[in-house]
Amino acid sequence: MFLEIIEKISDEIIKNEDYLTELDREIGDGDHGVNLARGFTEIKNQLANFKTLPVSDVFTKMGMILLTKVGGASGAIYGTAFMSTGTYLKGKTEFDNQILLGTLNSMIEGIQRRGKAVLGEKTMLDTIMPTYNFLEKSFNEGKSLKDIADEMGNKVQPVFNLSVSTDNSDGGLTKSATLLAKGKISEPLKTLAGDGYYFVTLNSFEDNTVNYSYVKVPLTEFNNRFNYLKNNNKVKYFISIDK
Repeated sequence: MFLEIIEKISDEIIKNEDYLTELDREIGDGDHGVNLARGFTEIKNQLANFKTLPVSDVFTKMGMILLTKVGGASGAIYGTAFMSTGTYLKGKTEFDNQILLGTLNSMIEGIQRRGKAVLGEKTMLDTIMPTYNFLEKSFNEGKSLKDIADEMGNKVQPVFNLSVSTDNSDGGLTKSATLLAKGKISEPLKTLAGDGYYFVTLNSFEDNTVNYSYVKVPLTEFNNRFNYLKNNNKVKYFISIDK
């Protein structure tokens, strides 16, 4: 089961190579999808060799593959995250919610050691750390992973109290927050990534630091809801704008 999950994740990244590269062109050098696909293609090629290994060794070997095959800053960050997890899982044979939290925390610590990043700097920590906090809170409330999955599905994704500098590059969210009055909510925003619609609210704005929260409606969820409205005659007129 564990290796099947790795294979599915690898397939998803490889399938989205062009999309990831397109996103990277907006803020980077346009090779992220190519590099990640190369790394996870090699991981897929090694799955048969992973079958007899303990989980800790699998994570360590995946980290080494990503470090050497992806290259650049991303390779170092992904590689460190996976290798840190391998170290944490050493000797562990039974897995529960607390081990899952420990696994995520080991990734966070590895990334922070390698890249010196903190929450709010638009790195992968902005995804992993809120995920950790959300899971920890849910587990403390007695919820299982299945309960959480059933509740979330493809619904909205909230992020609270994000403090960043005014020149933060995030597709326009920070700039939009600075134009709001405190406590006001923005109109629907679509960032450069084009992965959904965002509703931003300003918490505070002092000197060059902005603190804001947002709710993201993934594009798939938005389209599902819009199609429901159209199909049930809730919307009579709409404007479609081609790219």
